[in-house]
Amino acid sequence: MANTMTIHQSADSVSSDLLDSFRQFLFVERRLSSATVSCYCSEVSRYLDFLYSRKAAVEDASADDITEFLGLRDVSSRTSSRIITVLRVFNDFLISSHIRSDNPLELIGQVKVHKNLPKVLKTDEVDELLSSIDGSTVLGLRDRTMFEAIYSCGLRVSEAVGLKMSDYDREQGVFRVIGKGDKQRIVLVGHVLSELLSQYFATSRPVLVRSNPKCRFIFAGRRGDQLTRALVWKRFKEYCASCGMDAKVHTLRHSFATHLLQGGADLRVVQELLGHRDIRTTQIYTHVDTDQLQAEFNKHHPDGSK
Repeated sequence: MANTMTIHQSADSVSSDLLDSFRQFLFVERRLSSATVSCYCSEVSRYLDFLYSRKAAVEDASADDITEFLGLRDVSSRTSSRIITVLRVFNDFLISSHIRSDNPLELIGQVKVHKNLPKVLKTDEVDELLSSIDGSTVLGLRDRTMFEAIYSCGLRVSEAVGLKMSDYDREQGVFRVIGKGDKQRIVLVGHVLSELLSQYFATSRPVLVRSNPKCRFIFAGRRGDQLTRALVWKRFKEYCASCGMDAKVHTLRHSFATHLLQGGADLRVVQELLGHRDIRTTQIYTHVDTDQLQAEFNKHHPDGSK
């Protein structure tokens, strides 16, 4: 019993140390967000538990071991593809740390995943949704302003709830946004959002931060604290339900990108506004636009069905 306990303690200790080092690698070398780092480490932790259960050392794990690990996971092809990506990065870390000399993932092909085009709302649907939010109440004006910011600035939810008062330059009419990997970008604040922010700062926000006047965040909760993403998702879902719409908060960001491209904006400009590292990520919105045009053609043209 004592020997078994010692073995387990040793394995746990090695796993913990390795995960800590990997976590630092993701933050420092890859500059990934906290949420992404957490997901990567959780997946690697499962992988390490699997190896220890097979009494296999991480430095000797083969492509067959990884294939077996993947086979035990009853997940979709999209999730399998994500797991392979995580393990590929993990083994790159092991190589850079001189723990192993090769990456067994090189022998495993990436799972092909059909990419669904992002759902977008039409401009009149966005107008209807945002206009349905009652701006005469404290929370209503906050939400109306926040969702206008997410749409008109193309923000992620995490970026919106992370905005601080110091990130808004009223004179220049811009937000300084900190995106994934702590990458900073500047986005323009339009006339509609500017007016809403002025109203919100003058009426709603002082009420929300009354119990916490040192609150630094633009969009504050009931007790003057930072909003959570879960609460923002919940509020947005309620507004969508009242309008009979099926959309997520991120749909506003998708709509922002698509509407810009439909209006003739340059793809590189949209990439910068969204904070995408790779223009191929932004390029998916050109397919959304093309599909919408094709749908309109099929709907209205007498030969469209052919």
